[in-house]
Amino acid sequence: MKENVKNMVDILDLDVDTVYRMLIFMYTDKAGNLDWETSKKLYFAADKYGLITLKCICSKVLKQNLSVTNLREVLALANMHADDDLKKEAIEFFCDHETEVMFSTEWKSFMTEDVHLAAETMHHIFLKKAGNRQ
Repeated sequence: MKENVKNMVDILDLDVDTVYRMLIFMYTDKAGNLDWETSKKLYFAADKYGLITLKCICSKVLKQNLSVTNLREVLALANMHADDDLKKEAIEFFCDHETEVMFSTEWKSFMTEDVHLAAETMHHIFLKKAGNRQ
């Protein structure tokens, strides 16, 4: 394998800072202060490499920073990584801010760019509302 010959591994889908932060976490068990962008990148890396604790830390940051403008990113991330807990939190946020979300440009473009996930989200919201009426 080329890794044995070169004595190094190329990680093409992560940037240098993300790999560095991931390695720091692996050796210290500390994630440090995480902002939105860093949390998204580390969440992806943590899932890829099976770092469950780091993934949970990043998920918590993503949940705490949910907004109308980033809701579609969180839904896509949760869907891509089969994270039902993160998806549920995003749907809860949607329900709490439905008018704002529905009229946002982000949601309108999300409905055309990821029709399946947008429909699935709307289905969950409908079922949640129907369940609250009974």
